Amino acid sequence: MKTIWKFPVHTTDTLPLPADAKFLSVQIQRDEPVMWFELDLGAKREWRTFKVFGTGHDFEDGRYLGTWQDEMQGLVWHLYETTPAGR
Repeated sequence: MKTIWKFPVHTTDTLPLPADAKFLSVQIQRDEPVMWFELDLGAKREWRTFKVFGTGHDFEDGRYLGTWQDEMQGLVWHLYETTPAGR
């Protein structure tokens, strides 16, 4: 059975998610960025890496997932899923 889970977003996160976990969204919740996934907790897990990059900063290639604005600091952030070394 699939459920929806949320995870806080940090500059770099490596999470043990089910291989078929589907990214849904990244948004601000209570002044903090959070990402949501549709997943089956019984499925085999794999390590997946997520990184945050600011507008105008260098970034690593990866799969773009979403953008959010930090209105308190006036900054814009972009979330990517990157491929860990050795994969």
